[in-house]
Amino acid sequence: VSLALGAYHFGVVSPLTAPASMIGIPLAGLTLAFGYLASVCSAVHPSIGEIAGWPAMVVGGGLVSFVEWIDGWRGTSLWMPRVSAVWTIAFTAFAVWWMWGGRIKGLRGGVAFVLVGALTAGQFLNARVDDDVVVRADMLDVGNGTCILLRSGREAVLYDCGSGYFAVGERTIPDAVRALGGWRTERVFVSHPNLDHFNGLVDVVRAFGVREVVVGEGVVRAADGDSDGAPALVMRDLFARGVSVRTAAVGDSFVLGEVTIDVVWPEKGAEFGRDNDSSLVLVVRAPTDAGEKRIVLCGDIEKEGLAGVSRAVPDLRADIMEVPHHGSAKPAAYAFVSELDPAVALQSTGARRMHDERWDEVKAGRVWLMTARDGAVWGAVMRDGEIRSGAMRGTPPTKSPAPP
Repeated sequence: VSLALGAYHFGVVSPLTAPASMIGIPLAGLTLAFGYLASVCSAVHPSIGEIAGWPAMVVGGGLVSFVEWIDGWRGTSLWMPRVSAVWTIAFTAFAVWWMWGGRIKGLRGGVAFVLVGALTAGQFLNARVDDDVVVRADMLDVGNGTCILLRSGREAVLYDCGSGYFAVGERTIPDAVRALGGWRTERVFVSHPNLDHFNGLVDVVRAFGVREVVVGEGVVRAADGDSDGAPALVMRDLFARGVSVRTAAVGDSFVLGEVTIDVVWPEKGAEFGRDNDSSLVLVVRAPTDAGEKRIVLCGDIEKEGLAGVSRAVPDLRADIMEVPHHGSAKPAAYAFVSELDPAVALQSTGARRMHDERWDEVKAGRVWLMTARDGAVWGAVMRDGEIRSGAMRGTPPTKSPAPP
């Protein structure tokens, strides 16, 4: 009966809840009973309480082992797309009716079953971008960090998932991605080994059942160079969960719905003085009626990386782009953004960079959205070639006309 409420509030359905509880609840009851007995014995004498507490430790340990074992199964927890209040009420009412003694017999039962089934199917079928959108990039508001959701058709990937807020992967990212309709997010790109770009990864993998994590060679080198560092710890967790880790470099490509994602930086085997310059730079190529449109994601590339991308792809232009390194004000960054000449620039940053006047000349003539001011921001390539953008607060949606 509670399945629909869990899906509505938390986006999770746990099919094994009932059978697992039939085993877990008696173990929990025994643990409590032995625990109370140990408390009473401790009041008589601490040494007697210590002996009496041993059964509680054994049974409680068994309960923990059982829960961890069940939790390791695939399909124990299934993430749902965003579901409506109407579906939640209808499913809950149907479940109560069924448990109270209803059966799928007769016209009324059949109609109820069909209606609830149709509503359920509709929740999954609606989890996609609109038909007139080829690809959409949503930059989440994670403060000092980066998390970008790319969606095309029914498919979605994440580019980075980190923040200065260390619990960002527990609820913030999963709730936002689910609300946007990207609940089937089986691949994550991690641009480089800075915590504000990947510290939510382990939680995100658990939330969405991520199957593949794509990293640059900089992440691999960081993990190999310090076995106790954050990149190494995360890599070990991914391997333990059976998640495939793929190293990418220039020349690698991926398909997302109707678009192609090309890696244009860094070159294979390249090493850098700063981790930022090893950031994976992705070019999302979207076919439209007005020709190909591009979204460029830059990570934290700085002077060396910016020059490398310009050298490797001298004709690179962007319709939508991520502002490099959260909008760090450097001459090389000004020149790079001006060179790519995007209609829409998305900047993920904290409040410190919100009013940096050094960018004013570059901002002129283009839509410039930043998370510190506008909340979560987005840019979309439409099927007719229009470039649209908007924000979750404060900035009305805008669009640039498709070229003739």
